Amino acid sequence: MSDCILGLDISTSVIGISCVTDSGVIMITDSLVLPTPKYPTIWEKARVYEDFLCSKHTDFADNGLKIKSVFVEE
Repeated sequence: MSDCILGLDISTSVIGISCVTDSGVIMITDSLVLPTPKYPTIWEKARVYEDFLCSKHTDFADNGLKIKSVFVEE
């Protein structure tokens, strides 16, 4: 298992995600688009994002990655 850093770029309509190893190698990048017409409330967006993160967690495990820290863009 390799330690990695999970980076999140969170806005109201798009959330970016990246996983970088300690040595700076980008292992996973992805994004989730949450258009307001389709997901009008923050609760609906949160539910979809939770499902998205759970699926990414599976991707991390399948690639032998262990999240050791999380950073969120300001």
